[in-house]
Amino acid sequence: MKKSRAVCPYCGAGCKLKLVVDNNKIIRAEAADGVTNQNQLCLKGYYGWDFLNDTQLLTPRLKTTDDPLPERRRLHAGQLAGGDSLYRQQAQGDQRETWARAPS
Repeated sequence: MKKSRAVCPYCGAGCKLKLVVDNNKIIRAEAADGVTNQNQLCLKGYYGWDFLNDTQLLTPRLKTTDDPLPERRRLHAGQLAGGDSLYRQQAQGDQRETWARAPS
């Protein structure tokens, strides 16, 4: 089993956690030491990961158009959401950051 560090997506508080992964499936989540959660997680943080292992989850994210479900890359999705907005990604090791800003 492998542990991957992550940030809980539920309430936006930014709780840090460790996801225990086996055969590319999340088995459970464990609390990581963070300023917000201090080695504790709420119920959603512990048990709210079943949706990621769901076989009906669309991967990659798709959008319905006249074409039968074309795959959308991140850059194209950013252009759809923001029109002429600046959209940039930076990858460092296993960390990825994404920025988007409205045109001036």
